[in-house]
Amino acid sequence: MVSVGKGPLSALFVGAPHPNEVIGCAAIEYLIARLCQDAAFREALPFRWHFIKAIEPDALRLNEGWFSSPGNSQCYYEHYYRPPLNQQAEYAFPFADSDWLSRHPLPENIAWQNAIRQARPDFLYSLHNSEAGGVYYVASGYPVGLAGTLKAICHQSGLPLNTTGETELRDSLYEPGLFHFPDMKALVGMPADDYQENGSRPVGNSSACYTAASGTFSLFTEVPYWNSPLLDNRQLTPFSIRDVEAELAPLNAQVVVLAEKALALNTGDAGHIAVNLRQTLQMHYEQFAAPAADDRDADKKLSRGDKTRLSIKGRLERLSTLGLICRLAGDSKLTTECRQILAEQSAYLANTEKMTAVPVKKTCQLQIHAGLATMIALIKSRYVYRKRTE
Repeated sequence: MVSVGKGPLSALFVGAPHPNEVIGCAAIEYLIARLCQDAAFREALPFRWHFIKAIEPDALRLNEGWFSSPGNSQCYYEHYYRPPLNQQAEYAFPFADSDWLSRHPLPENIAWQNAIRQARPDFLYSLHNSEAGGVYYVASGYPVGLAGTLKAICHQSGLPLNTTGETELRDSLYEPGLFHFPDMKALVGMPADDYQENGSRPVGNSSACYTAASGTFSLFTEVPYWNSPLLDNRQLTPFSIRDVEAELAPLNAQVVVLAEKALALNTGDAGHIAVNLRQTLQMHYEQFAAPAADDRDADKKLSRGDKTRLSIKGRLERLSTLGLICRLAGDSKLTTECRQILAEQSAYLANTEKMTAVPVKKTCQLQIHAGLATMIALIKSRYVYRKRTE
């Protein structure tokens, strides 16, 4: 952990909370250099700044194959790696001091917990990013003026606001594009004290929920690797979510068949990376092989932008499955099949959905500006609260 400054308040920035999400690593590099070189910037806010550039360094290294070609979707997915949910540092925090997760921690999560104990952050910024769909925010709350400021930062960047976020956030909506953190205990359930691992860990608490009891304010600024001008199109179409799912059905069928073949491979003693790949692939397979769940808005007509968002999201989710198969199958006919589909779908996304790469500098700037705006809002809200209680 790198610490800079001497302010009375504390901020902790954490990069690569998922190892395929690297925008925050670049943002942290910039901030450390700027804070060390610019005394006026360092002293402008009453914070001591703490940074972990990458909380998942080993898993991050497994994504290095696409770092030299940022924005190339085929290269990204051919070299894509993300551990299963229950092996992710972001979602391995305990729910209570003595629960199963507390007694069986992940090394990366131990490091994060130690950083929290040392920094005692008033503001925790876990620097997530998404693949596509626009920008959205998840926060502990929205002090006066912050929601408008965050939306303005998104607008000024030229990127669209993702008004729907992720499915898991649907019931945590503050206003379109801004969400509260969901209750992880309600989402995944607290593991029993006598939980039997049987080769699989339970999913734990999030960093935001874990630190909330100490009064820490948390923020995610989800910025995309890719964008499309069609996402801003609000014209109503005759298409629904059900229609988008029907469009995705042929690709889905291909992915399910290829995943079945990959899961049938004998990887033997290939090591824990192969075990993790297989576990993540199994989760993908179960998701895509199962009948589509009924959606309460399945027949609602979509705008052109929302149809594009769902089409891109659905395709990229399945491309990540193909990428996992490539990693697990190695140099094989199965990998060749996956790469062919990756090339076809990358071309479709570029030509039909007009998907293009977002410059890394733009996404870094947006994350930094959103974080600074939130820190300023916290200072103002704390000041107002102190003034009201004096």
